[in-house]
Amino acid sequence: MNRREFLMTTLAAFALSALPKLTFAETIPVADAVKHKIDPKNKLGFGFMRLPVLDENDRSTVDIPLTEKMVRLYLERGFTYFDTAHRYNDEMIEPALRQTLTSRYSRDSYELTDKITLNYIKKEEDQELFFQEQLKLCGVEYFDNYLVHNMGEAWYPVAERLRTFEFLNGLKERGLVKHIGFSFHGSPEILEKILNDHPETELVQLQINYLDWDDPARIQTWGELIDWIDEIGFLPLFKNEVDGFSAEENTADLFWWTGDPEQDPWEWRCLIARSGKVAYGKFFSGKAGFISKAWFPHFANWRRDGYDFDSRWEDERATMRQKRIMDRFLEQEEWFSSDLKRQAGFGKGGEKNFEGTVTDLQMGGYLLIRDFRQRINKKGVPYGWPISVYTTPEALWGYDHIASAYSVDPVESKALIYAQVQKNFPEAALETLDAVLGWAQ
Repeated sequence: MNRREFLMTTLAAFALSALPKLTFAETIPVADAVKHKIDPKNKLGFGFMRLPVLDENDRSTVDIPLTEKMVRLYLERGFTYFDTAHRYNDEMIEPALRQTLTSRYSRDSYELTDKITLNYIKKEEDQELFFQEQLKLCGVEYFDNYLVHNMGEAWYPVAERLRTFEFLNGLKERGLVKHIGFSFHGSPEILEKILNDHPETELVQLQINYLDWDDPARIQTWGELIDWIDEIGFLPLFKNEVDGFSAEENTADLFWWTGDPEQDPWEWRCLIARSGKVAYGKFFSGKAGFISKAWFPHFANWRRDGYDFDSRWEDERATMRQKRIMDRFLEQEEWFSSDLKRQAGFGKGGEKNFEGTVTDLQMGGYLLIRDFRQRINKKGVPYGWPISVYTTPEALWGYDHIASAYSVDPVESKALIYAQVQKNFPEAALETLDAVLGWAQ
């Protein structure tokens, strides 16, 4: 057996061994968990990511009480392995881990894995600062395992440029981590290269689901997702009441929130918005999704009910908060969300509920998200995390196109939209469509 065959055999064996023997959905009472005498050597890990949230539109709002119960149940059943990374749950995952695990249980009762995420690292010396912040956020003095996050074709060259593996070796020598390695999302070829280049690797963490691995039924690229949106007309980003009617359900769960723009559907939304080929925004009951160029006029006609924003304001059907925002687009076509908030008079001492007002304007067909970009400082240098850039549909595709369905009764546009969903998803009932698509003026 050659090395490649060995690696592929190892991948398959890992996938089979990782199949859970129990789930959190089982109804074994916590008090009785010890009676089951579950072998602690069973390596079912607790992934501290995608934790339950209080607000489904904001992944940072971790449900701490529910997470506490999950952690307690997991430990009482004899399991010990926890895995996390800084960027999970919009950077609130490590504080949540400190609240629910490290501040409550003795250090020798669990094994903790964290990762250095290179999206945050600009230069080699940043790595030490990032690591020390992680220790602080997690509330520990060392990590059992410390990994280079998301190795694959895209990020391995970055790790080499920053000498990240050398940095991890140094942490191990200082006693700040016990074992080093990397988490992996890529091809067998790049896996083999990394292992050959870095024989000091002690741990490779793989995320494998046979239902997702190279599944031809799953959308593989953001270009394919655009093609499908154009075909069906519009698509929510996340799973909803209509089975199959989401990008989430038609892409590989394996790659979500990995940060790889080639494979991560969460990153694809940025590329799709930037492309201008389809519209992206909170169009579906205040939740994010996509609308094709061909179908947006019908959404605008239905949601606006025949009113451009100026006429809606004159007819006293728009709020002052909405007008403050829309007036800014008379000055320029695009606005960073932070600048729009400030210029429209929202924030401390001003108007409130900026996010809710912007969401209402997206639902009404008046705004969309054109891009996600870093802000630019006075020296012209990008800084910070990419944030939403808003624009109007008219600025994206022209007034004539957006108004092209105005000759149709708005009720008819709504009926056409509902019929389009039922054409592609026949099981969708009317009340279900109201929940997913509905717009209450």
